[in-house]
Amino acid sequence: MNRLIARFEVAAVVFVFGAVCVFHIAAQPGKPLGKIVYNAIVTEGLPEELRILDTVNNQVTTVPLQGFRVVREPVWFSAGDRIAFHANVGFGSAHIYTVRPDGNSLCQLTSGFGDFVTPTIPISAERIFFQGVSGDIFSIGSLCGSADLQTYPVRLSYAHVSPNGRYVAGSNWGISSFQSDGFVYDLLTGTLTKILQHQGQNAFVQLAWSPDGNKLVVHHINRGVNPPNGEIWTIDANGANPANLTPDWPDSEEDSPSWSPDGQWILFPSNRRGGNWDLWAMRPDGSGRTNLTSSPEIEAGPAAIFLTNNDSDGDGVPNDNDQCPNTPPGNVVDANGCSIDQLCPCGGPESGSPWKNHGQYVSCAAKNAESFLASGLITEDQKDMIVEAAAQSSCGKK
Repeated sequence: MNRLIARFEVAAVVFVFGAVCVFHIAAQPGKPLGKIVYNAIVTEGLPEELRILDTVNNQVTTVPLQGFRVVREPVWFSAGDRIAFHANVGFGSAHIYTVRPDGNSLCQLTSGFGDFVTPTIPISAERIFFQGVSGDIFSIGSLCGSADLQTYPVRLSYAHVSPNGRYVAGSNWGISSFQSDGFVYDLLTGTLTKILQHQGQNAFVQLAWSPDGNKLVVHHINRGVNPPNGEIWTIDANGANPANLTPDWPDSEEDSPSWSPDGQWILFPSNRRGGNWDLWAMRPDGSGRTNLTSSPEIEAGPAAIFLTNNDSDGDGVPNDNDQCPNTPPGNVVDANGCSIDQLCPCGGPESGSPWKNHGQYVSCAAKNAESFLASGLITEDQKDMIVEAAAQSSCGKK
């Protein structure tokens, strides 16, 4: 069963000579640390924008592009030096482009009368895979000026190439009907395998590979309700172990999921907050949901992240700035990545010597609880609970 919550209660428990000190504080889910590229619709009818959110400092920049009406489906190259996307100049056909994050070196890879969308890139980054609006699958060399367009004998919507470049996952959404299934196509053998079968009015729409190629994250639509409910699922690459990650959000839509390069996060847009589309992240089991953007614009995806900072314990503080590594999951931490338990361990202060007495331990807990309260990390009631738990513990007693 999923522990699917964006905010939940966590108990930090310390056992000392049979005594238990429990600090109940609201857990923070953390967030992926890096640069997320996504498309934004500022106002209906105006040109769309390509934006980059740096989640480390919460800064948003716009990739300077001129002359495009529609700019969508951005994805990073594995080195983080270029972005691929599809765009329309006007109301005509879409084409595949690449660009530097600063807007330089804009290159149109496809040409002619094709209508090409949804670019995806394997780790090798030698070729870009994409589809025509009719579902035909193509690839082309990723360097500007490439002319080796290749067509594959399969039709899939929202085609997504595997990290090793051998498989393409997709659905038959809109090709034969809008009650679609999930498929994996082997580019080497030409074998198409159905791995997801829809039921009733439901449909599987978008599938995206995990970085290790062992799992897929899936956009599922329940069309039996009005309005239709979009959900995020995961499934093994062979079709085993399907899991709905968002069954507790029946009144909102989630779609266009993608993975972080380390496999620790799933990114997706949702209209959960007041019907407006914002970007979210969650862990692959559905836990730790966190809202990454909140603005009046429509922020859509699939959003793709290029990791710029590692955060091994997932507390939202990069390793380079984390003074307290290995924080247990869910613990609230300060700007240095330290929880109150880590700042005031029951066994004694950081110097390694034991507490002089019980009062010194309680003073440490109270002082840091006040600091967490002043920083807005905990509430007044939670602060009082922490101090009371410290006072009732045996920490520091001789």
